[in-house]
Amino acid sequence: MFLAKGPWYCVQMGYVLICLILCTRLYYQRYVKSSNKEKIQFRLFLLASLLTYVSVVFTAINHENVGIDYTALVLPLCILLFYIALTQYDFLEIKLMARERVFEDSHEGLIILNKELEVMDFNPARWSF
Repeated sequence: MFLAKGPWYCVQMGYVLICLILCTRLYYQRYVKSSNKEKIQFRLFLLASLLTYVSVVFTAINHENVGIDYTALVLPLCILLFYIALTQYDFLEIKLMARERVFEDSHEGLIILNKELEVMDFNPARWSF
């Protein structure tokens, strides 16, 4: 198989690099503003981005016309890093988002009690007439 670089290859590589640069910038900005627990997540995201940069550079160089798409070789490792960041470190914080959406936006007064019947959290009832 022969890997030829036509005009659409340049368009695709430009698009990939723009997306990578924007994502890496976003990850870095969030890394700087994040707490210690979140810094681990963004380090994993940044590592996945750096691996992708390396693979894109190797693919673009195509030393000795080998014709290997290094991005496809690195992609499983990048996906694994994203999976670890999203699941092990609760990146999406689904529970917190659900709480904010249901608990804070409710027009009814809600109280959360623990097993000892102590008030853990509450929202003020919003009165609408």
